[in-house]
Amino acid sequence: MQPVRLVTADDVWQHPVRVFGFPSGHNEGVWATGVLRGELGNGWIQMEAVNVPGYRVEPGFSGV
Repeated sequence: MQPVRLVTADDVWQHPVRVFGFPSGHNEGVWATGVLRGELGNGWIQMEAVNVPGYRVEPGFSGV
C-alpha cells in the first residue's frame, strides 16, 4: 500500500471515496464507501454513505 496523494479541487461534488479501517469488532478490517458533497460552514467536506446499511467512518479508521 501507498499513502494517499492529497490534491486540491474546486468542485468535489459526487467524487467517490473509500476508507479502510479497523473499527471495534472488525480485526480483519472493513471498507466504508461514499461520495463527497460540498463544503460545510466550518470548512470540512461532507461525505455521504452510498451503502446503507454499511460501515461508517468511526474510531478505528486512520485519522479518526
